[in-house]
Amino acid sequence: MGILFFSDLHGSAQAVPFLRRQIDLLRPERIAFLGDSLSPERSPAAIAFLNSLADRITAVAGNCDGDREQAALLFPLHEDYALLNVPPHRFFLTHGDRWSPSRLPPAGMGDVFCFGHSHVPMLHRLSDGLVLFNPGSCALPRNALGPTFGFFNGEELQLREVPTGEILSTLAINPSTH
Repeated sequence: MGILFFSDLHGSAQAVPFLRRQIDLLRPERIAFLGDSLSPERSPAAIAFLNSLADRITAVAGNCDGDREQAALLFPLHEDYALLNVPPHRFFLTHGDRWSPSRLPPAGMGDVFCFGHSHVPMLHRLSDGLVLFNPGSCALPRNALGPTFGFFNGEELQLREVPTGEILSTLAINPSTH
C-alpha cells in the first residue's frame, strides 16, 4: 500500500509535471492532499491535475481553500481533517492551521499526524510514539531543501524531493513503534 502525501500546491503549474512524474514512478494506491490547492491564483493545469487524482485522493481543506476551489474540484475539500486507515496505522490528515504540533487532535485519532501549512517539512516521532509528518510544500518551500513531498511504502515514511524523487529522510513506522 503506497500513499503519496503533498501539500500547499497553491495552483502552481510548475509543480504539476514534477508531481505527476513522481506519481507515475511510485504508483501510489492512495494520495493524501493536505490542503491549499489553487489559491492565490487559479490554474487550469493544477485543477486538471488534482481532478485526475479524484478516484484515489483523500483531501482536507487548507486555509486558502474555499467555495471557489471546491466548485472546481471533483472530490470533497471542505473538511478540516480526515482519517486514512491503513491497518495497522491510522493517519490523521489536516492542513495544519487548525490542528498542529502545538494543538494535537485527541489521543487515539491516529498514530501518524500529517499536516502542511508551514511549507516546512518535518518527520519526527514523539516520546509517546506519535509520528509528526509534514511533507513540506510541493510548490512554495520555506526551507533549504526545496519542494518536497512524502511517501509511505507500507513500512516507512519518506520525505522526498519533488523534482528528482530523491529520498531526503525516512522514519520506520510499524506496529512495534506505537
